[in-house]
Parts: sequence; structure tokens; C-alpha cells
Amino acid sequence: MFSRRSLFVGVLACCIFPPAAARPGEPAPGTTKERATAPGIAPSQQRLLPVWRALLLVYRQVEVDYKDDGGKPHHFSNKLPDDEVRAAVWSFRQYPSLAYKHSNGALVIQYDIVYPSRTVNSVTKMGKNAWWLSPDDTRPEIKKYAPKGSYDSILVLAPLSNRAKGQSVPTGGWGLAIGPSDWSSGASYCTVGNAPVDGWNEPAVGEVWLHEWLHGACAHFAQKGFVMPKGDSDAGGSHGYKHSDVEGWGEFYQDLMNGQVLDEGRRTGITQEAWQSGAICGKKQLVVADYFLSDTRSSFRTTGKAVWTGRGGKHENIFLGDPQKAESTLCLAVDLKNRTLLAARVQVPASGVGRSDSVGIALGEGKVQCCALLEYGTKWAGKTSVSIRSGQAPRESAPVSLAPGWYTVKLLVDPAAQTIDMKTWADGENEPPSWQLSGKLPSGWKAAAAGFKHVGHAVLVDDLVIVDRRVGYLHCRPRLVN
Repeated sequence: MFSRRSLFVGVLACCIFPPAAARPGEPAPGTTKERATAPGIAPSQQRLLPVWRALLLVYRQVEVDYKDDGGKPHHFSNKLPDDEVRAAVWSFRQYPSLAYKHSNGALVIQYDIVYPSRTVNSVTKMGKNAWWLSPDDTRPEIKKYAPKGSYDSILVLAPLSNRAKGQSVPTGGWGLAIGPSDWSSGASYCTVGNAPVDGWNEPAVGEVWLHEWLHGACAHFAQKGFVMPKGDSDAGGSHGYKHSDVEGWGEFYQDLMNGQVLDEGRRTGITQEAWQSGAICGKKQLVVADYFLSDTRSSFRTTGKAVWTGRGGKHENIFLGDPQKAESTLCLAVDLKNRTLLAARVQVPASGVGRSDSVGIALGEGKVQCCALLEYGTKWAGKTSVSIRSGQAPRESAPVSLAPGWYTVKLLVDPAAQTIDMKTWADGENEPPSWQLSGKLPSGWKAAAAGFKHVGHAVLVDDLVIVDRRVGYLHCRPRLVN
């Protein structure tokens, strides 16, 4: 465990910096078609996996005073523009899929994103003329959102560079990380600095978040006695791996997350045994996940039209819908016996919207279907809503503003209580604290399939994660968050 006193031993200063943006007329790094052929993991039946809980704190504004080593006072202020925040968070949202891919499906990361309204007003010295946003500087949010046992990892977007003014707070690199300790509420902790919008389009979008998170994960497993390569997630170059213009350090991360990095004649890294020993809070659950990193449509039951985009570099997802058909679904066989949380990402398009268009999560048993939908068709103009439709029961709905863009849809299904709860929120917004809509399931009904449903012209859908809320713990018991 890294204590507060051992900060300068425990801080893993990662000297990685945002990659250069593409020159005019050239594709952004990593957008080549080769990325689409990257291997992925097909969804399977529910598996008992470690579920790693991660919290991202997105700070938009900082106002700090500090003195350099010569005693000269400095004042720094910065407020991130919206496009930089969107790019950074979009990058963060890809790191769970990279972790799933490079670990060969050994774990699932469940994450929450919080946008604190507070202006950060302090930085912590970490070495000669270097400062960072330590857990002391983010303490109000850690106390509020991440009491001990709530999360395995806390990640922070640190706005310490103001390019408009040509000013920045000197620090140790784009990303900095420490292992789990009481200082960070028992979680691993890392910060990633802000960057230009194009800077987040490194060959593997989300790699910087994966890299910093891996420092904390490696420290956790090293404390358990598993041997890590010298430098853990910084060890790629020193251990003979090459950075790829398409996959970034993907080959190295693949070996690191499967215990295959050769270090002084022995294989080191996070083995499958290590992953199965549990995350920091020891939480294991039955999980089905598909991030659509590869074309896994053959594992789903499809009605209507579903196209894997395979765009490469930016992100891979599913284009669902067909203007010639009223309805399209993409569902996976599941057995939801217990209280189950379902989460997915869906897009409300900016154009080409029909009269009754909607998109969301669908559950099915035989011909009886329950679904939780975002209704944004033209007939709801100015009165968009979310709805729950359960068998032959009357439709339940609630007004929700649905502007074009990406949304997270979250669904809690309780077969014993015969209830279904729903919430949704747009990228850039905080998750609603309570369920926006609740409904009843048909008597004796349980879901045998789950996935996406769309009515109308095609939209993008992504990141389907289904987690049985029945929990097995290896040691400390985290707080359950709906």
C-alpha cells in the first residue's frame, strides 16, 4: 500500500504526452482500416468475473496559487472548453473496452462519470518544480462520491494546461498514478491532463486512461505477490515492444494483462489467476459484455438490419435500423434470474428522424417483449420522452429532453419483485440520482434475451453490459450503487 508519506516512491510518473494531431489533409492517427481487423471477444453466456468499479472526476476549471522552488509565486487559472471535455471523456469511455480486449475478457470495468461544479483551488508538490492534482486536491469529491469501498479506481481529468494563454502547471507527464492507499480512499488513483481535441485520437483511443489505470492495477496485484515487469505499464519500450501507428502499445498491454511479459527470463504481469483473485474491493458478479470491438453479430438474434461499423481507431459499434422495416432488434440469449443491471450506449441522430423513431434496451421471452426506449420521433417534437413497454401492459412514460447526441441507458430488472426501472442521460451530464421511470413486469415473466431495439431510420448503438446484482466478495464489501 502506498501511504501519503511515501508519495514520491509511490507516484508512477508516466512520461507520456498527447500525440501530435494530424496534418491538414491527412487522416487522424489510428483511423486506418487496419484497426477494424483488431481481434475482439465474442459475447458468451454469463460468466463470473471480477467487476472493477471506476470513477472519473471531470474537472472543468482550476484556480490555484503556488510557489516554485525558488520561492517565486505563480497564479494559474484555466477553464476547459466543451469540445476538449467531450474529447477527453469520449476517450475515457473507450478504456473499459480496451481493458476487456487486452485481458481476453478477464474482467469488466463498470464506470461512473461525475462533473464536479467546484473549481479546483490547490495543487500538491510532487518533486522538483512539479505539481499534480493529488487526492488532497480532490478530497471534497472523494468524500462525497467515493467513500472507501465504493470504487476500485479513481481517475481524474486535470485541467492544468491553458494553451490559449500558453501557461501550465509544471508536472511529471500527461498521466500520473499511485496504487491503492488510504490517501485515495482505498482505491488506486490517477490523473490525466487535458489535451487538444485531436490529441485524444491516439492510435488506440482510450489508451492513456488504460495506461494510467494499469499502474494502479499492477500495484494492487504486486501487493498480492504477483510479479510485475520492472516499470509495469511503462515497461513496453524497455522490454522490446514497439509502438504501432495502428494499435499503439496494444501488443505490450496484451502481454502485460495476460502475464506474458518476459522480464529477466521469466513471464511477468497480470495473469488470469491474478484477475480471478479479485479487484481491489474483491467484487465478482455474473456478467455478459460486448463492446463490439469485432463483428460479433453472429452471437445475437437479429431482426431488421444491424451493421457492424468497424470504423477503426475512433470506435467500433453497431448501426441498427432500416427505413424499410418498422423495427430492428439485436438481442443476446441471457437468463436473468436475479436482480440485474443493464447498461448500454445509444445515439439520438441529428437528422433523418421519422415520425415514431425510438431506441433503447429490449428484453424478451418468447413473443413477450419488454423494452425501455428513448422516444425522439417527430410526433414527439418538443415532448420527447422515455418509456417502458412491458408485454400487454399500458405504456409508462416520462418527459425527458432528448437532443441529438450519445446517451447512456441504464435498466434495473428485478424478476422477484416483477419491476423494471429506467434512467438515461446525455454525454456531458451527471447521471440522474434516481430512476426516471418504473414499470411492472408480466406475472411470472423473466428475460431470456437482452439487447437493443430501434424503430425508424438507422442509429448507432454500443457497449452492452449486463451484470447480475447478486454479488460475491473476496474481501471488503463495496457500496452498491444503482
